[in-house]
Amino acid sequence: GVRRERIIAGIRRMRTSGMTNLHGGLMAGFEQVKRSNSKFSFILLMTDGLASAGQVDPAAILADVRDELEAIRTMGCHLALYTMGLGHEHSSTLLRRIADVGGGEYAYV
Repeated sequence: GVRRERIIAGIRRMRTSGMTNLHGGLMAGFEQVKRSNSKFSFILLMTDGLASAGQVDPAAILADVRDELEAIRTMGCHLALYTMGLGHEHSSTLLRRIADVGGGEYAYV
């Protein structure tokens, strides 16, 4: 349907720029979920997991993910966070931990 086509078009518009602002991307996703007022939602994080811009400390990223998830769930939204590791040298450890904290799953693509 139309929604599926919009998702596919959005994925096709993605471009690499040499840096990974993993934290910034996650925070932007959390803000979209908050604005949606949805009861059920999910975030799909597709990345190499090698944070190189913005907040890069894995412990701080995970702490912020926990805080945002708690805030969103307090709003009555069930949110699942899925991660997909891209590339041969991706950080599976961080992506697995984010998915675990987010109640989702990790996959390597």
